[in-house]
Amino acid sequence: MRCRMYIDTLINKEYYKLVDTMPEYPGGNMEMVKFFMSNFNYLEPEARGKIIIEFIVSKEGKMEDFKILLSLIDILDNEAIRVMKLMPNWKPGKCGDEKVNVKLIVPWIIRLE
Repeated sequence: MRCRMYIDTLINKEYYKLVDTMPEYPGGNMEMVKFFMSNFNYLEPEARGKIIIEFIVSKEGKMEDFKILLSLIDILDNEAIRVMKLMPNWKPGKCGDEKVNVKLIVPWIIRLE
C-alpha cells in the first residue's frame, strides 16, 4: 500500500489516514469495546445516540488530539473522551517498517436505559 502523509496545520502535526499496518488496540476491537463499556459512567436513566470521535494514534502508540465529529450531548461526549484517554497505548501504525502517526475515527453507539 502506498502511504500518503498529511499535515494538520492547526496542531502542526504530520499524520497518515491509511498505512500498511493500521494501529490496533491491544487485543483488538472487541477488547477496546469491553474497555470502553466497563469504564463509561453516566448517571442519567436514558440516553441513546452516536458519538463519533477522531484522534491520532502517535508513532509511540499514544492517543492524542481528540475531536468530536458527531456530538450527542456535551456530558456524554466528554465522558467518551475521558474513557478513551484512559485506554492503554495502542500498537502504532506503520508505513513499511516505519512507525507513523495515524488519524482514526471511532463511532460509539450509546444506549443507556
